Amino acid sequence: FVHAYRGMMPWTGVNPATALWMRHVYTAAEFTANLAERNNIFDLPGVTILAVWPDYMHCKYMGTDQYFLASVLVVLAFLVDIVGCTTPEQRLNKVWGHCLAYYKAHRIDAPSRFTRLTCNMFTQARNWRNMFPKLKGKAGCIKHFIPAITDAFARFMTVGSPQHVLILEALKSSLAMDRAIDDHPGNFVLPAHAARSFTAHGFHCCLLYTSDAADD
Repeated sequence: FVHAYRGMMPWTGVNPATALWMRHVYTAAEFTANLAERNNIFDLPGVTILAVWPDYMHCKYMGTDQYFLASVLVVLAFLVDIVGCTTPEQRLNKVWGHCLAYYKAHRIDAPSRFTRLTCNMFTQARNWRNMFPKLKGKAGCIKHFIPAITDAFARFMTVGSPQHVLILEALKSSLAMDRAIDDHPGNFVLPAHAARSFTAHGFHCCLLYTSDAADD
């Protein structure tokens, strides 16, 4: 997509205001002219680097979402105060009850959603501080969990916590990315307004994931 490298123009930059690689994305003609040694598939009519789409399911649902949502669950189960709850299991049951109510209200059926939620699905209760959390589940279950856990986090987050505000922002942006696609099921290319929304929320997620404040 772009001539990026470590140093002056690293591909890891995710801030649109400062990432130099974003100003050097290849056009189809530039890609063809600059990369003579390329796969034969790019010799097919209409197939250019701009026609290549990353594996959204594995990049997002089975990628970043698995780790981010697991981290959100760690916060809710181990780090927030929920009225009437004194153990991680009690807090998680409260959160799960909220998610079940969301599933019912929005008619999200069992085949495409989680049917239970336990600590073992994202961490080990006795060793959660020393583990890198990861949510176990199928891509469809994780996709449909995003709106439910976003609603639950908004309900149980610590009011006034800057970190929790950032987490909620990231959840909402992750959800907005999915909805930009879901709202246009018959489109091979998103309409301009939806593409702008998808891109903006995607970069916003990346910025929040790498924010120092999110680690505090």
